[in-house]
Amino acid sequence: MKKQSVFGVLCALCLSGAGHAAELPNAVVLYDGDVRVLEAPGVERVAVGNVEIISATMLKNEEIVVTAQQPGETTVQIWFDDDTRKQLSVVVAKANGYRQFGELKALLSDIPGLKIRTVGRQVVLEGRLSGEYLTRVKEAAKFYDNVLVLAEEQSGAATKADSGEVLAEVQAMLGQIPGIKIKSVGRQIVIDGDLHAVDMSRIDLLKERYPDVLVLAQPMSEFLAPMIYFDVRITEFAKDDVEELGVNWSTSINGPTLAFNADGGTNNLYRGQFDSAGGTFDALNQVVGGAGSHAYWGIASELTSRINLLEKNGSALTLASPRLSARSGGKAELTVGGQVPVVTSSINGPSVEYKDFGILLNIAPQLYGSDQIATHVLAEISQLDKANQVGEYPAFKTRRTENEVQLKVGETLVLSGLVTEDSQSTKEGIVFLKDVPFIGSLFSNRSGKANRTELVIFITPRLMTAGANSPTQQELERQDKMIETYQATFGSIDLID
Repeated sequence: MKKQSVFGVLCALCLSGAGHAAELPNAVVLYDGDVRVLEAPGVERVAVGNVEIISATMLKNEEIVVTAQQPGETTVQIWFDDDTRKQLSVVVAKANGYRQFGELKALLSDIPGLKIRTVGRQVVLEGRLSGEYLTRVKEAAKFYDNVLVLAEEQSGAATKADSGEVLAEVQAMLGQIPGIKIKSVGRQIVIDGDLHAVDMSRIDLLKERYPDVLVLAQPMSEFLAPMIYFDVRITEFAKDDVEELGVNWSTSINGPTLAFNADGGTNNLYRGQFDSAGGTFDALNQVVGGAGSHAYWGIASELTSRINLLEKNGSALTLASPRLSARSGGKAELTVGGQVPVVTSSINGPSVEYKDFGILLNIAPQLYGSDQIATHVLAEISQLDKANQVGEYPAFKTRRTENEVQLKVGETLVLSGLVTEDSQSTKEGIVFLKDVPFIGSLFSNRSGKANRTELVIFITPRLMTAGANSPTQQELERQDKMIETYQATFGSIDLID
């Protein structure tokens, strides 16, 4: 019985000692400058193997304060009040790998293909990078300890794993550019095509993000730039009549109108009937095509119809109606008028300079995308002003406007507000008597006339395309149809084509 009691006391003492030692870890990892507090119930004495690496201090509340002094490894011996001892391994690292991981990730996260991870106390940087990005990674790693750079330079724009992702990103950013070709050749992203200068600048910006993208695209030469033609109409209106008709040039837009008429006698050359295919056209023929008459129809512009009405009434005069053509990025000029010599004097003697007058129109278009046209428009109407000339030096009346506008293909630009007012005054009467003071008005008649006109310029840009929809092809087809209709009506007649 006595032996059993002694054995129980020894077991209790062993368990108590084991309990004190079990509360401490076997190893502790610190970073340079760190302080760690360890709970050690029953601690009596502490010994440090290398005091230059760490220092250990016992507190009255049975705690041990371990302070890292410099990088290295050492051990700590701890004795407890139950005559047990614990050996603690301490490692002091140069830097905190987790802190370095967060900082490096914030600095280098924008580099495509770079992977950052931690292995033990090391931060590992790996991946296939471009030369520029690899240099950036190595420069950043110099400021950190325990950073292992395993990244290597790649020969293409992307690795096999992320080439599809890079291709999708490039296509999303540049795919809408007309004429661009983006493809993946092996691990290389290739951009090709003949592009506008403004689009080439966008590719240069993308190269900053993806420096290894191979750009084979080149600026579009002037021979490959799309052709743009402008339907221009320069018309002078009587200001009062324009206001009475309620034409507001800033709000008037093209709109379709349907017209029909009945004639007493016509032929197929000058009047065309609706096709007898039933439906709406047959109904119109029944309404207006009776009594042997023929009906015709057409789509007309409301704006053009109003101008034609003013011209018929003598309230408008079309000064010019040209069609100008220019390449995108080029310039088109129109001059309708003449030149007048202007003599100037200098130290080398008199010289003659010719001054243009009349209608001057300069247009410089630039195509953006598929249907946006930015253009610089300069319009000038000038005429000689003999009433204000000085000696032999002529004077000019000039109306000029200069604009930078952006239009869609087919939209009409209306330039207005160039108003001119001319006044004339005449006096008639009996010779001598009309000049007598006070009573001269009884023998004379005064008349005055004021003329106010407004110059309006209509400009409609269109793309000149090849094939059936080109303006030249449409005019040729229209000419062929007129010849066929003429021959079908009057028989086979030799025509000079």
